[in-house]
Amino acid sequence: MAVAAYHTDKNPNLAAIIAAGEYRIAFEGEGDLAGICTELSEAESLEIHYVQKGKAQSKDYKAELLSLRAEGDSIVALLRHGQINLRADRLSGYIEEKYHLSTASILRIGQYTQTEQGLIPLEKMFEA
Repeated sequence: MAVAAYHTDKNPNLAAIIAAGEYRIAFEGEGDLAGICTELSEAESLEIHYVQKGKAQSKDYKAELLSLRAEGDSIVALLRHGQINLRADRLSGYIEEKYHLSTASILRIGQYTQTEQGLIPLEKMFEA
């Protein structure tokens, strides 16, 4: 579903300018999502284990976790994109394992680009 369309003079390389993505991760079951957000935000590290190309991997993604907030049955996460990024499904899997929750859905709700003023919604770049 598209929510906006913009005419540009040339095809922008969006992958090169997207600095962060915002995701709504909905969970099933009972859990203190606000407490989870606080704990993960205040943690010194965020070591996530995963399998890539058949090999067990581990990485500290703390620097890629820009913000977290609880909204109802969901956690809204702002995650860094770029050379190194934290995928929403990896964060969701980490939360599932650590806090014994089950992910219901993951939805990207925003994309941001970096400017001198900080992160701004990507669509602001194309507004006249």
